[in-house]
Amino acid sequence: MDYMNGIINHPEGYIASLQKDVDHYVNSGKWVEDMDKLEYEMNEIAKKVKIEDAKKLVLTM
Repeated sequence: MDYMNGIINHPEGYIASLQKDVDHYVNSGKWVEDMDKLEYEMNEIAKKVKIEDAKKLVLTM
């Protein structure tokens, strides 16, 4: 739980290694690319849901 709250108690070991990997991922630019992909996918799903909702509305009328 400390790690989730931003507290790293030991400068070595698993938690420190995990933080190093997270920092590398975020600073590499891959983070931005992955977030862009996620945003695109979420927008595509939202569009599909809107289309399906519109179809249902038309059918109920």
